[in-house]
Amino acid sequence: MRTFFPGTAGLIILLLLASAQISALQLGDEAPALSIDQWIQGSAVDLKVNDDTLYIIEFWATWCPPCRMSIPELNSLQEKYASKKVTIVGITQEEVNTVEDFLKEQPMHYTLARDKESLTWKAYAESSGVNGIPYAFIVKNGRLWWLGSPFDDMEAVIKRILSDGYSLEDARNEVQHAQIREEMAQLLELWMQEYLVYANFGRDKDSADALGQRILARGQDFPEMLGILAWHIAVNDSLRYRNLDYAQLLSEKACALTDNKDPDLLDTQSHVLFARGKKEEALALLKKALLLSDNEEITEMLQESLHMMQEHD
Repeated sequence: MRTFFPGTAGLIILLLLASAQISALQLGDEAPALSIDQWIQGSAVDLKVNDDTLYIIEFWATWCPPCRMSIPELNSLQEKYASKKVTIVGITQEEVNTVEDFLKEQPMHYTLARDKESLTWKAYAESSGVNGIPYAFIVKNGRLWWLGSPFDDMEAVIKRILSDGYSLEDARNEVQHAQIREEMAQLLELWMQEYLVYANFGRDKDSADALGQRILARGQDFPEMLGILAWHIAVNDSLRYRNLDYAQLLSEKACALTDNKDPDLLDTQSHVLFARGKKEEALALLKKALLLSDNEEITEMLQESLHMMQEHD
């Protein structure tokens, strides 16, 4: 667990900006026309109301690492569902020759287009309050059916729409649930930063404890965030109020919520135990985490932790 928080003031500003956004484009609305400067690959697409093709409009860029990560999955989806009238349209604002050079190294097996003066981006993304890529919109029969990250199990949504097992009411409910979850995550992060302020100064332990219990109670759906706070307490021995008992409660709950199968969270719990002087328990937990890890970067991190603890007197 190596995550650190952004500055509190910056996050509050972002939250205020997010709350000020008004989403003009809603699920069920007529999908805006695609304003395209040039079709780079594939046939031109016209989103007609009577066209029952399922269109996935994805905004991306060659310089965007997550966008590049999503390409193999999008290639697979296009190949898998092409016979079922699914068409993926990747839209970028980059120059055509930049995209063509990129395609020589990374094939993309779906339609590609260059946005005309960012008009399509404004009509879809900005109008929906979206400010990052990759981001996708699903359109069918001329209406917007879904929006989200390509990594948000988009194939499950595609299957449900194709099988008529997905209504616009379902879509609206799921988006509302996702928004509530995001709001809770942002609130938890603010509470966690406030807790660390109390812990850093160490003057108001009662307020820190009360806030800590609120975080513990409301973090049921966010084990990774509980782990982050536990990590900060465990490794930062300069905190004037360093409540390792609380850090252990956080790490134990985070691990329990993930069935004790998340190597990163087990690593956090091991550091909490180590900070409490329970070296053998910490080492045993790290060894368990190593057996569970299938990620090279996490495995390397766990091995470093194991070596550090073994060498410590």
